Amino acid sequence: LRSSATYGVLARSGGSRSHLTGLSFLKKFLAKTSSFGWDLSAKPPGDQWEHRGNGQYARSTKVNLYITHAITGEELKLQVEPGTTVAAVKKLIVANVKRGPESRIELAARDGGDLADTTRFMSVGAEAIVLVGVALGPPREVELCLCH
Repeated sequence: LRSSATYGVLARSGGSRSHLTGLSFLKKFLAKTSSFGWDLSAKPPGDQWEHRGNGQYARSTKVNLYITHAITGEELKLQVEPGTTVAAVKKLIVANVKRGPESRIELAARDGGDLADTTRFMSVGAEAIVLVGVALGPPREVELCLCH
């Protein structure tokens, strides 16, 4: 697209390249190609980007945790600062799903390795972990029978 616009400007000027460095050339060239086919307000591909407002994206400085329930397959996505411990992530899970206590939650790496409460999430980007102990999905109706 860009090269055809350049050749179009060159053809109208008789094939001379002497004016290619001038401001008038840039104005003619940019008038032909409005945005070069790029949507500058679109989110770039990948999960390492965070929205900064007004269509601006920057590389994320946070750790994206993708938590999957080992039995039901329910998923939860959390963003934490690098260096956050597993114990702090458990508190965030309890706060997000409004279930607990934290002591019931067990977290493991995707490969099955245990994650101790003192383990820290350090790598900026995405990290997948597995959970058991509390449900991650929406609340369910339960039938309760009281006997005296």
